[in-house]
Amino acid sequence: MDSPAETARPARRTVIALLVVTAVLLLPLLGVLWYAAEYALQHKSTSDWVANHQARKSLENAALLIFGVPMAGAACGWTGATVLGRRPGVPTATGALTGTIAVWIVGIVAIGAAFSNATFDFCGSRTVGRPRTPGTPRARAPRPAYPGGGRREERT
Repeated sequence: MDSPAETARPARRTVIALLVVTAVLLLPLLGVLWYAAEYALQHKSTSDWVANHQARKSLENAALLIFGVPMAGAACGWTGATVLGRRPGVPTATGALTGTIAVWIVGIVAIGAAFSNATFDFCGSRTVGRPRTPGTPRARAPRPAYPGGGRREERT
């Protein structure tokens, strides 16, 4: 008959493998967070406290996402294993890996959404990919009726 230590050995290997993969997937995210925090610290505005506050809050939200989602996945795995009466090691590590993969998916979708409506202006031309017909003037924005722009109000 196998001892409990021998039956737990494959589960330990699985847990270690899952945690190593989780750590490898979290390292680039932590690097990006570190770079963003360092950049925000080096480029702090001396007069615009609102922008500084927004940068700090966005970094806090990113840190919460990067650390919170894998932890929530691990908690869900542990809770599920406990409720089902199983050993919690493998489900906890699987939940952490699932949470890390979810963070990557959210990041990829966010980057895709950020670049979905992006327009790139190469060399000042407004029509990228379509050359301008020779002899036609460039399109310009209409100028306001007077230097202040907008509608002029009548003074009494």
